[in-house]
Amino acid sequence: LTRLYRQWARLTPDDAGVAASWVTLSAVLGTEDGQTAARAAELYAAGPLVPASVVAQAAIWWREGKYGTALEALQALPAEEVGKPAVAFWLGLVEDELGRTESARAALGRVDRQAILPEEAALLEAALAKLNA
Repeated sequence: LTRLYRQWARLTPDDAGVAASWVTLSAVLGTEDGQTAARAAELYAAGPLVPASVVAQAAIWWREGKYGTALEALQALPAEEVGKPAVAFWLGLVEDELGRTESARAALGRVDRQAILPEEAALLEAALAKLNA
């Protein structure tokens, strides 16, 4: 799946949405590399308040263990964006890593389980298990 998205991103270099999806999926699957991290940084620099770009960069920072930085970027989004399931997923994962139990639970509770990949569901369940331990 990441190869498909990588190729799609190469074929549509001006489509930030495709690039953000590729970066985020790579982070979910743990297949991110220097290329995905660089693309995430480019997207974020070009659109620090564009939800897909912020999520892509936050996902990379999450994988890199830069939880505080990821949290700051996600919280800088407008409130109506922070409340959306796609942003809430990453916000919850980051807050879980930072030990912010109640806010992590609240964020993860906004995730639409019907709209996430099995790999995302596994991350969600692991975070919830950690929060409920």
